[in-house]
Amino acid sequence: MAEIILRYYRELYEMNLTILDMAKQERWDDFVEVASRYVIKKQDIFNNSTDALSASEKEELKGLLKQLLDNEAEITRNLRARLDTLKQNLSSIHRGARCSQLYTLHQAPSLH
Repeated sequence: MAEIILRYYRELYEMNLTILDMAKQERWDDFVEVASRYVIKKQDIFNNSTDALSASEKEELKGLLKQLLDNEAEITRNLRARLDTLKQNLSSIHRGARCSQLYTLHQAPSLH
């Protein structure tokens, strides 16, 4: 049982590294797909007890969890940067649409 728990945490860690790499490379479509599976796996794993683990296994798990948290903090920073970029793009689109709308309003009377 203990080996299964550790294997699941290692698999979660591998997924964590994958989504961190995708975030760094700005591969957002791939990121979304893997991150959704990561969240589900994380919820499943955290619902299991670690009482069956030995002291050394718990130390290994502690190291994995620390690395998971560190990686998730970096993923969050990358996501915030992406969100800022998207906000800027949407703002530019909105300004462009508004300028186009105003231009059309001012040009319409001269067409008659």
